[in-house]
Amino acid sequence: MEALVLFGKGLFIGLAIAAPIGPMGALCIQRTLARGFWAGVAGGWARRWPI
Repeated sequence: MEALVLFGKGLFIGLAIAAPIGPMGALCIQRTLARGFWAGVAGGWARRWPI
């Protein structure tokens, strides 16, 4: 049980640190919530490697 709590805390901290910051990050989050997971992934890729 202790390992599960430790895993949960680590997961929460990792997501908090890795959360995208800025207007492009907000756009990725907005697209993910509005259009679904794959739209968010595509927005993230476009953010990382612009063509």
